[in-house]
Amino acid sequence: MVSGKIRLKIATAADTPRIMNPVVTPALGQPVLPLAQSGAGSARKPRLTPHARRRATGIATAIVEVIAGRRQLRQLEQLMTPTAIHTIRKLRHTPFSADLRIRSLHVQSPEPGVMEVAIHLRQRDVSRAAALRLLETPNGWMCVRFETALIPTIITKAG
Repeated sequence: MVSGKIRLKIATAADTPRIMNPVVTPALGQPVLPLAQSGAGSARKPRLTPHARRRATGIATAIVEVIAGRRQLRQLEQLMTPTAIHTIRKLRHTPFSADLRIRSLHVQSPEPGVMEVAIHLRQRDVSRAAALRLLETPNGWMCVRFETALIPTIITKAG
C-alpha cells in the first residue's frame, strides 16, 4: 500500500491547452460532407411535425403487432405496398415472430414527404432490428420499404 500526500494546483487560463481548428483537405474522390460546408453555427430546422411522428410510430407499432400475431394483417393493407404485405405475411408464421415487442424507435426525415423509422425490437432476451421507409401520399403515409433482421443471419427486405 502506498501512502503519501497529493498536492493539487488550480489551473489558470495560461495552463489551459489550446485546440486549434485544423484545416482538413478531403482525399481525392472523397465527398465533402454538407455539414462541414454549412458552418458550425447553422441549425437544422425540424422537418417532422408531431402528427407525422405519431403517424410513423403508429404504423411501426401496427407492423410489429401484425408480425407478432396480435393484430390482423388486413389492418395494414392501406398502409403498406403489396410487396411489404407479402413479406409481413411470411414473417408472421415463424418462431421468430412470437413475443416480439418494440423497445425503442427513432424517426427521421431525410427529405420532405419521406420518413425513415429505425426500430429496436426485443424478443424475450434477444434484440432484433427493423427499418421502415414511409412516403407521404394523397391518402396519407404509406410504408414503401420494410427491412428486418428477425431471423438470425438473414435480413428480410421488401420494397
